[in-house]
Amino acid sequence: MFKHAPIMFLASFALLLPAAAERPSVLFVNVDDWNDWNEVLQGHAQAITPNLKRLAERGVVFSNAICASPTCLPSRTALFSGIHPARSGNIVNDNGIHPWRAYVPDAVTLPKHLSRQGWKSIGIGKNFHGGDAAEFDQTIRRTKEPKTKQGTGIRLNASGVWGVADVPAVKMPDFIAASHGIEQIKATDKPAVSGAGHLPAARSLGGTTEVFRSLSARGPSTV
Repeated sequence: MFKHAPIMFLASFALLLPAAAERPSVLFVNVDDWNDWNEVLQGHAQAITPNLKRLAERGVVFSNAICASPTCLPSRTALFSGIHPARSGNIVNDNGIHPWRAYVPDAVTLPKHLSRQGWKSIGIGKNFHGGDAAEFDQTIRRTKEPKTKQGTGIRLNASGVWGVADVPAVKMPDFIAASHGIEQIKATDKPAVSGAGHLPAARSLGGTTEVFRSLSARGPSTV
């Protein structure tokens, strides 16, 4: 796991296994601007992540890993292409002007490489800064962000609003994308590499009514 990075990486790789039947499926979870806010790294007292905690208990935790860049677009480009921002020149979030491919035009990305080696690559939610469909065998896009409940919401910046979503948890974009992704992973008849990109409470909406009620029940933060 990346304690200081905006991207969390949970995966098990076995790229050199010769027989496709012996190859494990790969789950890659990346989250915007998460930092160490989870129960495993204990970065915030109000972070409730029991599933990640169970997963960590079954594997290995990297608590001192550093991402290639503290900025989203360069970090994702570097991670998926294997080319450091200092080499590609992608050092800022300028995807509105230059798409990430403009910096690494000839790079074979991680999902594309695994596809060529026999895995089925499934892109779930946000992985790249645009252009996911060209890199994965199959993509499942996030639905549109729901509106906040009337009387709630604080605009943090041009792309972020902190408030209470006016839908239940099962209608949130990440829940819908992840649910469809699980269906596709179960339906595939060969090893799958799945990139699951999510937006945490630190970005966009603060969460659903259920989330805020659970936080209230835990009491004020001590961090």
